[in-house]
Amino acid sequence: MRLRAGVAAVVIAFGAPLVQGAEAQFLVDQSQTAVTIFNASANRIGQTFIPVQSNVAGAGAFVRNPTNDAFTALLSAELWSGGIANAPGATLIASGTQTYTLIGGTSAWVDVFWNAVSVTPGTTYFLDFGSSNSRSRFGYVCCANPQLAYPDGEMYRGNSPSAAALYARVGEADLTFREFYATPEPASAVLLATGLVGVFGVARRRKA
Repeated sequence: MRLRAGVAAVVIAFGAPLVQGAEAQFLVDQSQTAVTIFNASANRIGQTFIPVQSNVAGAGAFVRNPTNDAFTALLSAELWSGGIANAPGATLIASGTQTYTLIGGTSAWVDVFWNAVSVTPGTTYFLDFGSSNSRSRFGYVCCANPQLAYPDGEMYRGNSPSAAALYARVGEADLTFREFYATPEPASAVLLATGLVGVFGVARRRKA
């Protein structure tokens, strides 16, 4: 899956953002797309994951409106390193918000993007999601055996956005989530390569 830059979102980035041009694309790195159940009301819900790519530029969750009435809400997403959100030693490295609307009885992916931040492939990170509307339900897959749907992480839920002690692992379950990285379009790469060729050509003529 790929998405072009320019998705409307209010974002705040922390740490060392990677500058990305207007032609950047957002591609899915890690994801778990199965849904077998939707969680009961919780202030925050999250998932650990291990990226393969060297940057993270956004994340999405699968959200449901279980009521008969439409509502508009704000989804917040946070990227943490060094542990579960707000745990001792954990660091918030990126965050953002996205407004979404769901009519009654429907579900949809809601994605949040930010300026790409550098991460270390093979290291565990934590994605934390929350909705401004308590009627929102986050999808997840629950297994009856030890084989989880997403092998490189676990689902957590909490009843407070600021108390790490209230975050608890949900046994044998994984959040329905997706995590994005940013990459230039092929056309941008071609332009870059063309520019480098020009630089080397000038240097060669000067040397001659």
